[in-house]
Amino acid sequence: MSVGMVAAGVSAVAAIDGMGAAEDAANAQSNSAAVANGMTREAAARQRNDLMPWMQGGAGAQNALLDGLGTLGNGANRSKDEIRMELVQGYGMQSGDPALEQRVNDAYQAQYKGGSGSLLKQFDQADLDKDLVFQNTYKTALDTGLNALNSRAANSGNWGSGAALKALTRFGANTANQFTGDAYNRNMGEKNQKYSFLSGQSQMGQNAAAGVGVNGMNAANIMGQNTIGAGNAQASGIIGGANALSGGIADATNAFQWNQLLNKPKSSSGLSNSWDIPMQPGGGY
Repeated sequence: MSVGMVAAGVSAVAAIDGMGAAEDAANAQSNSAAVANGMTREAAARQRNDLMPWMQGGAGAQNALLDGLGTLGNGANRSKDEIRMELVQGYGMQSGDPALEQRVNDAYQAQYKGGSGSLLKQFDQADLDKDLVFQNTYKTALDTGLNALNSRAANSGNWGSGAALKALTRFGANTANQFTGDAYNRNMGEKNQKYSFLSGQSQMGQNAAAGVGVNGMNAANIMGQNTIGAGNAQASGIIGGANALSGGIADATNAFQWNQLLNKPKSSSGLSNSWDIPMQPGGGY
């Protein structure tokens, strides 16, 4: 076998090896991107699961707050399927869970009642009747004071007089105003406290959801960059393989042509090859 044929074979083998190396490099880059994307996706899912209790608590507090403000469900009404999908995808509840269906029904019905509006409700007799401090102290204070005034009027001989009745009336009105005002202040304090608690919990849930959203966007950007990098590596591998193949073919063709020329029989003129041109006497052609 001639040297030219060996060179052509070596060029072909080198081209095939070059194509394989380019493909291996591209596959390695693609596999690395897939592993990195899997790790990024797992980390994002882990953070979402870790923050899920805060998001669920925040959502519950927000619903309670909207109910207290009387604005729950004042937006566009949603179907039960839409509510169920939101609770499953957004808050991690499990399909078929009885608690899920209860939440779905409650949220669906709440759309049509607008919430209780308890935080904005005006103070009235019902609130006074429910005030345990008022109920346990007002009557005692009123009776004690009236008895003291009556006893004083009786001891002074003014019992039943106009002045005594006026004093009793003034004491009763002042006592009622004081104790009712205290009850009103307690009622407003409880409303403000409830609003503050629910707002804080809702804000905590909002922050958790925002953190999950930002992390999800970052994860998407990272996975997008990894995927683009893998695509570029695949494209480079294809181009590199094509270049290796075309280069190998060119090298093998050149080697073959040189082999043909070197091994061509001598012509009858005595020249070793057809491309050997004799020199003319005197240095001319």
